[in-house]
Amino acid sequence: MSTLYQHVLGADYARLAPLLQTLHSHHDLCWQGLADVRWASQRWLRALLWLGRLPAEGRDQPCSITLREQAGGELWQRRFGQRRMASAQHADGAQLYESFGPFRLQLASTRHRNTLAQHSTATHFLGIRVPARWALRVHAIEREYDGRLHFDVRIGIGQELDLLHYQGWLLPAGGAPCR
Repeated sequence: MSTLYQHVLGADYARLAPLLQTLHSHHDLCWQGLADVRWASQRWLRALLWLGRLPAEGRDQPCSITLREQAGGELWQRRFGQRRMASAQHADGAQLYESFGPFRLQLASTRHRNTLAQHSTATHFLGIRVPARWALRVHAIEREYDGRLHFDVRIGIGQELDLLHYQGWLLPAGGAPCR
């Protein structure tokens, strides 16, 4: 039986870097590392990020992630410093979706060399499609470099507002549970 990302990426999955394949195929494995998190500069956007309990701003924060199988997809459990952030991913055919709170993002996933790139193509709020001008904009890259899995995620609204940027690295925790 194929994993979610094997299904979505098809033959391209085998061309991903080995650490990316491990992340996306070995569920319940804890990954740990460090991350830098930057927030928007506008106060009202910073308030929204705080209310949404998104990762706190800061450099060299301990971070962890565990992917767990759940009916028809995966549960992504992330931790940045003391803040937890969870989302669920599932496929409808070859299309990948990520849900968190009242939001559901449609994601396009592509492989370039051994790197995985994703970007949002549509946002739904409470089941209603959000116009592009107000839709969440997500650009994410996962790649292997110097024996570590590196991630770089940028989140914004429409083409104008940048909300959040987090980047860092992860390694399997060697069987240790994520806290």
